[in-house]
Amino acid sequence: QYGRIEANSAEGAEIGISIARGTQHSTIQNNTVYNASGIGVEIADARFCSIVGNTVDGNSSTDTGIVVDGTNVDAQGCAVSGNTVRNVTAQGIHAIAGAPYLTITGNHVTVAGASAFGIRVQNSDDVRVAGNTVDGSTTSETCLHISNSSRVGVSANNLRRSANFAIQVVGDAAAVTGVVISPDNILQGTNGRIQSVEVNGGTVQVDAGDEVNSPAALV
Repeated sequence: QYGRIEANSAEGAEIGISIARGTQHSTIQNNTVYNASGIGVEIADARFCSIVGNTVDGNSSTDTGIVVDGTNVDAQGCAVSGNTVRNVTAQGIHAIAGAPYLTITGNHVTVAGASAFGIRVQNSDDVRVAGNTVDGSTTSETCLHISNSSRVGVSANNLRRSANFAIQVVGDAAAVTGVVISPDNILQGTNGRIQSVEVNGGTVQVDAGDEVNSPAALV
């Protein structure tokens, strides 16, 4: 409880640094993880924990840079802020089932994989994604992917260079409600590909503005 993992270096492990089940109010801060084979930094089934100011360099071999996973016990009230994640092949930052009241703010993510997601929010409700910069590769899947998650606020992000979607929202109507994508997000295309919002069922609300007033307008 109330612990801190700070200013360490980890290299070559399957998981670089992990806060695991039963932990609360702890922080992983200002560490460097290089070339982890699976996950760089992880919160797993721990509550009210933070991942702040770390650098994860996947060296094009790490699957996921940062994970908040509440599959077994809700990872409630966690924060991922001010981290640098680069050269990962699957997900830069990944919120998995049971990560309610998560904030993902001020991170810089660069992905390397052909099917990679920059930031991925999956089966997690009440999430705020704000002020992040995501650089996709020219073949990467999506900068910001939201699936089967409700009440997700997306604002002031700079999402660029994905080959497919800048923002993609998918799920059925029961699982995707109250997703708000503000017009202050910057969506930059690459290779002539259109960046857009895709909704398969559910409801996506885009804040009213002079130029952007519907998901279809975000191109």
